[in-house]
Amino acid sequence: MNASIRVAAVVAYALLPLAAASASAAATCEWTLFPTLDPYRTGNQLVAVAGTGASDVWEVGASFRKTVSLGYVLHWNGSTWTAYKEADPLKFGGQFSGVAAPAAGDVWAVGSQYGASGYRKSQAAIEHWTGSQFAVVAAPAVQNAATVLYGVAAFGSNDIWAAGGSQATGALEQSYLIHWDGSAWTQAASPNVPKFSTNLTAVAGSSSTDVWSVGDAYGIPSSNYQTLAEHWDGSAWTIVPTQTPTGHSGRLNAVTALSPTDAWAVGQYVNGSSLVPLTEHWNGSGWTTVPAPDPGGGSVFLLGVTAVSSTEVWAVGEIARGKRVVTYALRWDGTAWKVAKSQNVPKRAATLFNGVAAIPGAGLWAVGGDASAKDVIDTVTEQYSCGQERPASPR
Repeated sequence: MNASIRVAAVVAYALLPLAAASASAAATCEWTLFPTLDPYRTGNQLVAVAGTGASDVWEVGASFRKTVSLGYVLHWNGSTWTAYKEADPLKFGGQFSGVAAPAAGDVWAVGSQYGASGYRKSQAAIEHWTGSQFAVVAAPAVQNAATVLYGVAAFGSNDIWAAGGSQATGALEQSYLIHWDGSAWTQAASPNVPKFSTNLTAVAGSSSTDVWSVGDAYGIPSSNYQTLAEHWDGSAWTIVPTQTPTGHSGRLNAVTALSPTDAWAVGQYVNGSSLVPLTEHWNGSGWTTVPAPDPGGGSVFLLGVTAVSSTEVWAVGEIARGKRVVTYALRWDGTAWKVAKSQNVPKRAATLFNGVAAIPGAGLWAVGGDASAKDVIDTVTEQYSCGQERPASPR
């Protein structure tokens, strides 16, 4: 699959056919809808969220259409939302897929810009907020190839990684990992799966010498794919074997890490005619599959994950059942994954989560979109918090 096409599929595929809380306070903790802005008239969807505090939350996404998408960033200052539209120098639209906020006034949004209609001729897009405005920052080009970024993770203002893919016409897709050192972005040497296209969809880590990027490697046909994880130890990126269930195609969409011996990656794998939730844990020596609740009767996509502690990890996504899509949230309590109740927008055919993050002093935030029977039309934000951690809703 063309790299410039995959970017739309990662966050919107389920809707296209339809057009840190403590255990002691658990009884007062819940997911609640938190109103946001819709920068465009139709097609709005949020993909990722990050922030430094209850009055500094950043969300990114795009307005998806049949042949074009238009990216944007939303900012919550504790009382109001402000929208910033993605720069569109090529005039064929773009989208943001990842956001990182290493410090207040220091925010990075990554994604893509297109050089032709229909999500074609993709170029990696990077924008940086310096306290007053977003500025376009050059991404490393790959000669004669399309590039795209899906995720970004910061380990300080001068130590940031972004992950995605690059693809030349008629060639296999290649991993694309780039690093910010405080002055410029440079491409790192990263491995690829032999004879397979290699695509990275997320990046996270516990320190500058413990960084993970996950995704999938897919063959011909593209329905034949396998989970993929790559690790940075401070010197080099290497592929680390994962555990897709034997005989099944699988994909990892998100990753989080607490320490060099405690990381989680989530996604889904094919089981007959359905997609089943997939969670894998890194214990310092290997990745192992950990059973996750499967509601049955439909397909599950786990698209975001974040860790508060070793006994509180959250994974979010969606369940697709016929013509209805609903949000799905799982919590790891140190022993097992359990389903947590989440909200859906009333009278909508679909509500889904694409990403989740723990915001200091503001609990957990999950973002996504909701849809009528034909089109994605509204952004969705939900907050999971306890008591005084919950900021005032704008509504």
